[in-house]
Amino acid sequence: LELAQRQLEETEMRVNDLGTMARVDSLRFESELASIEEELAQSESELRTRSIELGRLLGVAPEDALGLGTAETAPAYDVDMSLDEALELSRSQSSEILAAEADVAAAQDRIQVARDSTLPRLDLTASLAVGGMWDDSSAADGYQPGGEPGLVGMVGLSLELPIGNQRARAELAEPRIRAEASELRLEARERQVEAETVTALERLDTARNRVDLARQSVSIARELAEAEQEALLIGTTTTYQVLESQASLRRTELRLLRALVDQTKAAVTLQHL
Repeated sequence: LELAQRQLEETEMRVNDLGTMARVDSLRFESELASIEEELAQSESELRTRSIELGRLLGVAPEDALGLGTAETAPAYDVDMSLDEALELSRSQSSEILAAEADVAAAQDRIQVARDSTLPRLDLTASLAVGGMWDDSSAADGYQPGGEPGLVGMVGLSLELPIGNQRARAELAEPRIRAEASELRLEARERQVEAETVTALERLDTARNRVDLARQSVSIARELAEAEQEALLIGTTTTYQVLESQASLRRTELRLLRALVDQTKAAVTLQHL
């Protein structure tokens, strides 16, 4: 916007005072200035909307959220790891996989409990009783008139055979089915996490390449815009070529910012996985 305002002032001076440019050139710069002002208004509105949404996530009131801002430089977050390292970390650290493994372990425990109810049951019971009489004079030293205390012991065995235990077998079949389903869900989740990891790493590599290429494009577009501006001053180009080169510079700068954002998002996604 500042560049367009400055160019319009210079053009109007050359049209009105020097007479070296036509009125149509001034109109083109005025049109460009109006277009940029409209884009700026839309961007400011979008910024306020996102500030309010960010405030909602942070628990900040809307009027206070409008004061939230960002750093002057674009975020540039990256993660450096190979495909094997990423897959190994995702398999061992993924919360989704760990939760699925816990479900499988719990299902195996339920199978063991249900299996126990189908097996023969053997119980061993034992009891021991001591009886006797003491008087006041013998209680202190443990002496009992008439000899040793009377001892009574009993040992018993109880055997239950699962004859016709259809209910227990049916209860065993259900946790087995649930365990198989849990194992299938675990396998599916592992494949999903692996696919997401490979995809995130591929997107990160692509974003890195886009950032490098976009930086080169910005450098070239800036040189071209400056050259066109200098050519306009000496009258060897047109205002249309100048405006087109400046629009191309803005587009390449926007592509660079988007590539940096995509790189950051891919890195965060990969780290989460």
